[in-house]
Amino acid sequence: LIIYNIAKKELRRDLVIIGIIQLLCVIAGTVIVERSRPIAVVYADGIFFTVTYQRYEQAGIDTDAVSLLQQSKPVRINLKLPQDLAEKAKMIISLAQSGKIDVATSLYQPFSEALPLLPKEGKSIEAAERLGVSFPSRFKKDIFRVFRLQTRYGAYLVVVDSRNGEFLALADDPS
Repeated sequence: LIIYNIAKKELRRDLVIIGIIQLLCVIAGTVIVERSRPIAVVYADGIFFTVTYQRYEQAGIDTDAVSLLQQSKPVRINLKLPQDLAEKAKMIISLAQSGKIDVATSLYQPFSEALPLLPKEGKSIEAAERLGVSFPSRFKKDIFRVFRLQTRYGAYLVVVDSRNGEFLALADDPS
């Protein structure tokens, strides 16, 4: 294009080819982003897990068949665990060993079921700061709790408002 010669008839064809290639790249990029972004944040025993469409696909799960995943994304979900501590520990160990704690869709329930657990299961801001993580002073109230957030890229600490489960701040997990 820099050296344009009016006598060359291929310019129109070249521009069409370039346009088609760019359009295909945009479509491919959109598909990759859509399949890689978290579609669910699953809460299980004090840890939040992000789950992508690809993760469900790898586990052989049809996301269209899971009713809780039919909401706007990412959907926050609670994993229903037994109340009995021994049974709970046994189930968590089994799920962790199988690598399917985040995709145990038969145990999915609305995140609202986890709200009463958040004040008890999260760490205080002060406890997180003793690990070497600092958060702004506005989070030094009892309603804010710190949880581990496990993503496919690594582990983080997230400040959560225990009244509604809203994520407010994120920091690297020093452990």
